Amino acid sequence: MITALPQTARATIAATTGGSISWEIIMLLAIVAVATIAVAWLFSSSGSSSD
Repeated sequence: MITALPQTARATIAATTGGSISWEIIMLLAIVAVATIAVAWLFSSSGSSSD
């Protein structure tokens, strides 16, 4: 499911924008940003308070 998500997102974006690469980059950056925030939040909430 997780592995198929990027392909589904890319297919949806391609269908919506006619295959515009900029939208893929924007989505990729958004996914990376969300993942980074999620990982940082998990690490900070796990008790390692190294500020």
